[in-house]
Amino acid sequence: MKRLYHTDKKSTAMMAAGLLALVVCGQASANNSAVITAEDPTTVLDHFMCYDIVEQPTPIDLKVYVRDQFLEQYYQVLELTKLCAPAEKHHDGKVFKIKYEFAHMACYNVQPEKFHAANARVNLYNQFGSYSELFVYQVREICVPTFKEHL
Repeated sequence: MKRLYHTDKKSTAMMAAGLLALVVCGQASANNSAVITAEDPTTVLDHFMCYDIVEQPTPIDLKVYVRDQFLEQYYQVLELTKLCAPAEKHHDGKVFKIKYEFAHMACYNVQPEKFHAANARVNLYNQFGSYSELFVYQVREICVPTFKEHL
């Protein structure tokens, strides 16, 4: 088994790769209403291309507790479904270089211990457009920061 050692830079990259949502913070305005500001996620995250895993390994059948901005609950982690690799993207005359070439994501199907729907509405903004009032409903996968060894 190959041992992987990481540096502080790699640790920082893996934390950044673990961020899957827009970093949002609230600020109070003069009239006490909430003003939402957002950091550009392309400054801390790579773009990823996700590939299906064809030869499914044996399901890991592991129970994990996960909390995010929508839900917190136990999940049964099942089979590995995807490998996501950092990618350089060219769009609208801009080049988004790879920041952390070693920071991949592995995605697994999950089954919630008890079904709870997120039942949230969100607006999304990215380089491909704006999406209003999208309904966030059910968790299907968990993606975890991963080191990949190319054979």
